[in-house]
Amino acid sequence: RVGDACGIRADFHEPLGVKHEIIITPKMSFGTGHHATTFVMMQQMLNTNFSGKRILDMGCGFGKSTRPIAEVFPKAQVIGIDLTEPCLKLAELENRKNGISNIKYKRSNACQTELEDDSVDISTSTMLLHEMPPSHMNRMFSETFRLLKPGGRAVHLDFWKLRDSFDRFIFEGHSWRNNEPFMRPLLKMNLVDVLEKIGFSEIKISAFQEAEHIDPENCPFWRFPWTKIEMMKPI
Repeated sequence: RVGDACGIRADFHEPLGVKHEIIITPKMSFGTGHHATTFVMMQQMLNTNFSGKRILDMGCGFGKSTRPIAEVFPKAQVIGIDLTEPCLKLAELENRKNGISNIKYKRSNACQTELEDDSVDISTSTMLLHEMPPSHMNRMFSETFRLLKPGGRAVHLDFWKLRDSFDRFIFEGHSWRNNEPFMRPLLKMNLVDVLEKIGFSEIKISAFQEAEHIDPENCPFWRFPWTKIEMMKPI
């Protein structure tokens, strides 16, 4: 739930009494919309005007980050791409169950989408960057630049901004134990330098509030380093 504006619930939960209520049937959807990434993406989307826009969700998986965009902004044309065919089939099944008609899922590589130049208004990804080695991440950023219309924006959610060496020590240990081989290389990247060399402007990298009660800059305990990475293709 994001204030009184939007909320996601399972069909067996009580109504939330919000402006936009998204109902999902969990089963194989891996949750009921309560994960921190869902909250983060909904909060970001509510501050963006998607009406009439073409939006690309890279690494969409089974559509958990894609469906809320399409449901809250039904006039947007949404494209979800992923390499995993079973995930895309599940995403399409969830579309049919929920009567969603403005999403097109496509099996495609985020580094080479085969979409047209200057054809996307907004590009997003959720927890995709750390699944790629730096070489592929650079290709994905370059592909994003090619796809975006002049003035188009990209927003990526991942783990990156660490407050201090203690946070880094804890998080790198967590990544190693969870078999995330590309997390440490991501943390070492100078993302601003990479994005500027590609041609992006208005680059902003900020700690993101993953829940309403969390202050990401002054949290008294360790937390995952949720980070929002924003950029624009110059006009």
